[in-house]
Amino acid sequence: MNAKSMIKNIYNVVSWKRVIIVACFVLAYVLLLIPYVITIPFSIPGVDDFSMCSNLISSSRVVSAIDRANALYFNFGSAIWISMFLNVLFCPIISYGVESMTYGFTMLVIFFLFIIVLNVFYRNLFIFEIRIENTLCREMMVFFATAIPFLGTFYPEVFYWYDGSHYAWFMSFSLLACSCMMKYFHTGRNKYFILLIVWGMLSCMNVPYAVPVSLFYFVMLQRYRGINLHFKDFLPVFFFVCGVLSFVLSPGGQARHDAVGGSAIGMVELVDAGIMTIIGALSRLHTLLVECPCSFALLFLAFLFGIWNKDRVRRSFGSVCCIFIITFLSTMGALYPVMLGYGECVMPNRICFLFDFLFFMMMVLTTFTLGQYLGWICNYGCWDKSKWIMVIAIYMLIVYTSLIAGRWYPESCWAKAFFSLAAVKEEHDEWMDIYREIEATDEKNVVIKHERINTTGILNDPQIGEDKEYWVNGAAARFFKKESIRIEWQDDLVTE
Repeated sequence: MNAKSMIKNIYNVVSWKRVIIVACFVLAYVLLLIPYVITIPFSIPGVDDFSMCSNLISSSRVVSAIDRANALYFNFGSAIWISMFLNVLFCPIISYGVESMTYGFTMLVIFFLFIIVLNVFYRNLFIFEIRIENTLCREMMVFFATAIPFLGTFYPEVFYWYDGSHYAWFMSFSLLACSCMMKYFHTGRNKYFILLIVWGMLSCMNVPYAVPVSLFYFVMLQRYRGINLHFKDFLPVFFFVCGVLSFVLSPGGQARHDAVGGSAIGMVELVDAGIMTIIGALSRLHTLLVECPCSFALLFLAFLFGIWNKDRVRRSFGSVCCIFIITFLSTMGALYPVMLGYGECVMPNRICFLFDFLFFMMMVLTTFTLGQYLGWICNYGCWDKSKWIMVIAIYMLIVYTSLIAGRWYPESCWAKAFFSLAAVKEEHDEWMDIYREIEATDEKNVVIKHERINTTGILNDPQIGEDKEYWVNGAAARFFKKESIRIEWQDDLVTE
């Protein structure tokens, strides 16, 4: 067989339509992730990274991780001892120092693992529960659901800060637990039952994630078991409760609550936390509406795809309402313990990450299933595909025009990443210069004189400053084996 005939045979065998579709999806994911991929490697160690990695009791990483987890659980900081154990176990600056790019690449690996877990969860959800039979539509919905939270904002306290990455870890544990639940109830295989207990218990060790995981399990029980429950079905609940209790009853959790100014929790505090949860959610929703127009544009596309791909079995309006109520309770239930713990309406970036992902999950599922319901009652599913292409094209044109008119583009992740890449690198390099100067000096009481560093808002701020008594300065001093560290900023440049 000559080369010409071989090429002809390959051409006849390969489905070029499928290749083009796969290539389009690959390109779409690349465009989605590239703002993070080009900026995460410049992540800067700081804040809790120093306290976590200083004064370790042993050269054994496992022994040190157990010691730090024990101290965190019983003394101060947080009840999430498992996060401290994992953080110390895999922390790159213990082995490679603060100046190595290993820190940034570790964060990049965490980011990619999170994206994979998120993608797998949505794929299982749309296959087993939402039951989208059209493969192209299903993959489009998986992409929409994965992309929507990343289109308008960065999460520097989660993907650019190693200690803060445990929020992504626990979100991943929750998604893995829910994926295993779907697999177990559809296959009945014991390995998925064991995995849902393991991942679910790990998730419940951080109480905000316990709410959506537990709700999801109860919904699955009701849907697939009804009233025919067995002893085995209650085992996950037992382990979930154990995970929650390990958090709630920890002395370290109470110590942190007291440290942030929280008062004793009574009925008044419980009611106040509920009010603050509503206020915090509405405030964040307003921010998302302003900063993430493209995310809401994709939600409308999800609605159109729901109309186009109505289920074989007619979806009732009651099922759409149930999906909304369950996901709404999961979102608000995850935010409530945070407000209760802080004792005030606080929404730092890492908590915004938690809210955003649950909120957009709620909106994706609600809009798509609502579209399926309307597709049945209006019989829009029989429309010619060319009409749908026209509708989507016109819609995207309107969205594009509105985004440009609203000047959203300069604030988008793509624009910030590309236009600020040099500034991001400069911010990283200047902090590395400061760290090198601290390490190189023989002084025990270190005073660094440096021009104020312009921040881009993409990287997480290390928070070492002029007050040597500030706890971050103290943690950095212990890490670098100094008595004190202070940075004297030499000008008054305004942070961008």
